Amino acid sequence: MDYKITKFDLTAEELIFEQTAEVPIDTDISLADYEPDINRLLKCEITPFVSSKRISGNALGVEGNAIFTVIYCNSEGKLYSTESEIPYKKLFETSSILEGGNCEVNLSAIVHSCRAVTERKFSIKASVKLEVAVYINKKASIISDIDSDCFEQLCGETKATTPLAMTEKSFIVDEEIALDSSAESIAKIIKTDIVPIISENKNVNSKIVTKGDINIDCFYLSTGGNLCKHRVCMPFNQILDFVGINDECECDTSISVSGISVSPRTNPGGECRSFVLVAKFCISARARCDSNVPVIFDLYSTKYSVIPQKNEISFNRIVHNSCQTFSCQKTLQMPDENYKSIDALWCKSNGCYARYSDSNMKLVGAITVCAIVTTEQNEPIFIERLIDYEYPLEIAEELNSPTCRPVCEILKYDYSYLSGGNIDLRLELLFKSTVYDISSVNLITDITIEEISDSNCNDSSIIAYYADAGEELWEIAKSFSASKKEIMEFNNIKEETISGPCMLLISGHKV
Repeated sequence: MDYKITKFDLTAEELIFEQTAEVPIDTDISLADYEPDINRLLKCEITPFVSSKRISGNALGVEGNAIFTVIYCNSEGKLYSTESEIPYKKLFETSSILEGGNCEVNLSAIVHSCRAVTERKFSIKASVKLEVAVYINKKASIISDIDSDCFEQLCGETKATTPLAMTEKSFIVDEEIALDSSAESIAKIIKTDIVPIISENKNVNSKIVTKGDINIDCFYLSTGGNLCKHRVCMPFNQILDFVGINDECECDTSISVSGISVSPRTNPGGECRSFVLVAKFCISARARCDSNVPVIFDLYSTKYSVIPQKNEISFNRIVHNSCQTFSCQKTLQMPDENYKSIDALWCKSNGCYARYSDSNMKLVGAITVCAIVTTEQNEPIFIERLIDYEYPLEIAEELNSPTCRPVCEILKYDYSYLSGGNIDLRLELLFKSTVYDISSVNLITDITIEEISDSNCNDSSIIAYYADAGEELWEIAKSFSASKKEIMEFNNIKEETISGPCMLLISGHKV
């Protein structure tokens, strides 16, 4: 057989496992000997972390810790807090083999109930929600060319997205953070919020250079009895090894906190003017490289009997990748009772998701605003408000099957009093969104070829075919296993589409 087949290997990403599960946590937290008795509970918060992900065979194991922070008042109405770290783990099992896959885990948590069962103990019921997904890179071989005069090929190019292997890197920040000279000294740390943000990625020589900031808000009770906040922004940069990445690849990076420890430090003079932060972070990176791949969309032979085998190849490509800041202003309604001060106010992102409809994508979510307020009766109370938001994403092209797991981070916030006792809240948000879209193309992955016997061929015959307007010359030639080029030359046709009713003379067709 006088032909040569050229094949091309494509790599496509396939989602092989996706599941959501909740891990219940029922625990008791007892106060340390040096902590005062409980008089009234104000707030219980849970912060979950992932410490490890392990794939073995058909199982995925996720382990981590959840930090519980409970803020309460003693009998004198003073604020205190206690903290406890509780481990959790979850095993996901499936019939599919997950070995060699890339795993993603998204975390959220909720406290269902928290109550003081004695003056020295809290009873807590909570749950950690895990959304896991496992992707695997699969290779598919397609036919990109057949070198032979007796094959007619409908050739072209398709944009293919090649996923590279996912990579992760952990790093630890161990820093002593000093208070401002005008700040009051620390008596007790109440709570600490850490928000790491990647602001820049750069691909250089099979490496990804990431830059960003770690925003730290430390709320503490001062030696003067006041509730204070110290905010610091620490820049960071990390280099991740990523084989195969180049300047033209699109990269999707994320950073998460894997563990945290904050402790006050006393100076030689006996004052606590700093605290030590030890935190572990994990950077995850996924990269994809776009390229134009030569393909054959259809083929037939004038000499052989050809049965093409077609398969749908799906490419999951990045169509939008951005970090955008957004400033907003909200008025918060406060409770009816009078209050004389806001002792502490903090904001946290309460989840963000993408909604796509009518060719428009919006990022939708909520911000939880928490405040500790002192009333006119010198009684601290806790207030919580929810702020909803919608943020539009401008995407230049029509999407087939888009997916996006956006992240909304709070860069900074400020507030001021309004008449009537309400609060004017000003927020600066960062939206990080990587939008993927799946495009599927039917491509020829293999062919079966059988030589036609001489009794089935009559190269000297000529047939008259009456074509209608709009018929494609390719389909006409294919139906007779004839050469499209010869039909065009024999009938003096220049266009691929028949413009009007006409008679075509076709020679050398199979009978």
